Amino acid sequence: MAYNTTQHHSNYVSIMALVALLSITSGCGSGTDDVVLPEPPALVLEGFDTDVATQIDKTYEQWKANPRAPETNGNLAMLLHAHQQYSWATVYYQRARQLASGEFRWAYLHGLVLIQLGEREAAIAALCQALELTPNYMPARVKLAMLLIDSGQFAEGQSLYEQLLKEWPDLPQALYGLGRLKLQQGQDSGIALLERATYGAAPYGAAHYALAEAYRSIGNSTQADMQFELFRRRRNQEPLLGDPFLETVKDMNESKLGLINRGQRLLGQGKIRNAIEQFERALDKDSSAAGTHSVLISAYGMLGEYDQAEAHYRKGLAIDPDPVRLHNNFGVLRLKQQKHADAAQAFRAAIAADPDYVDAYINLGAALESSGKGSEAIKYYRKALEHDSAHRAAGFHLGNAYMRMNNPYRAAEQYQRILEPQDRSTPEYLQALAAAYLGMWKYAEAEAALENAIEIAEKTARTDLLSKLKGSLERVQSKRQSLTTESP
Repeated sequence: MAYNTTQHHSNYVSIMALVALLSITSGCGSGTDDVVLPEPPALVLEGFDTDVATQIDKTYEQWKANPRAPETNGNLAMLLHAHQQYSWATVYYQRARQLASGEFRWAYLHGLVLIQLGEREAAIAALCQALELTPNYMPARVKLAMLLIDSGQFAEGQSLYEQLLKEWPDLPQALYGLGRLKLQQGQDSGIALLERATYGAAPYGAAHYALAEAYRSIGNSTQADMQFELFRRRRNQEPLLGDPFLETVKDMNESKLGLINRGQRLLGQGKIRNAIEQFERALDKDSSAAGTHSVLISAYGMLGEYDQAEAHYRKGLAIDPDPVRLHNNFGVLRLKQQKHADAAQAFRAAIAADPDYVDAYINLGAALESSGKGSEAIKYYRKALEHDSAHRAAGFHLGNAYMRMNNPYRAAEQYQRILEPQDRSTPEYLQALAAAYLGMWKYAEAEAALENAIEIAEKTARTDLLSKLKGSLERVQSKRQSLTTESP
């Protein structure tokens, strides 16, 4: 979900009041023009990639030509920031702030660098100044709330989080931050907030971990284990905050890793063609990056450019000593092309490369089902569950396979196993369970499953499912009513 990060709201006055209070207590202020500029550090570029060193050197020369211009200081700071040279970047950001005290971006970006340097009080002051200039910039408010909580200013941090949630009720970062704070204060209501933080379309590893710890603290080991497993799968994933100023900084990183990260971000935003351009540029810098070939198989497949995708599969195989993801992604490509035999062959190759790679078993099952081999598909879905009994997608596929073989009883067993923990997928699982109940003539159970699905769909903002679920519920209720009327 994309958030409008700069819209104006009725909370403007309360935000400004809070920032003003913080400005007093933290020494934050914007009157820095009369302060002597800090001495710029010497930039030692040994160890940088040639292209990166050239880029930094060019920007440094522009700064030397006009060292008291806010723009030259800020641009150099942003470039150093992009390459994680925080101790250098902080000096140039400070100079830019003093030379242009009314410029939001220098105060905000400096605050982000100060966070990286662990200078919490200075970061709070910088973010206060930024919010004095642009009070409604959501990412700055999220970062400030986090810092305030971490520095022990709980009331102020809580106030910021609560204001954010009034404006963006489903903002995962605010739900996560406020949920953790509530739990620290001994309030079990924090669990519900953390649950909501995990309901978004994007995975949120840190929220799953916090939720697991919360469940463990109240003795709910079953839910704790489920959340720890989700954390294991999503450890390094979190929702995009939508921060144009920080994205501008990241886009200045022209290293191989910077290009790959940019490509991944663009993929997440649905900008597939732009993402491909970044991945291809990364390969121009290092053609031996097999993982990039693997990603490009999927990216070109999304655009239906199958020849390009296959070319990257062949290139990747020539250099990758561990080709499991290459085989798997190529299998998905062939499955999309309805070349089921080729897909199955690729998935078998992935399993041979890594017998513990669960996704390949699931995908092989799907390829076999598409070829009319339902019984054999079930065998591979079961193998996936043998390797990972908590894998909900494997259970869902297995249940669906049983339904296609007219065995709703076995299907229902699988669907029931995957109903927890509740998230955005749960309404679909309940919908499938309701269909299985109907296949067993259990109308009351089907009605209850659909009612539960609607409740969870509303809670997890699955608006795409609601009308279909409500229509199904009406039909089941009508059928139950007619059966009751017909009964002697």
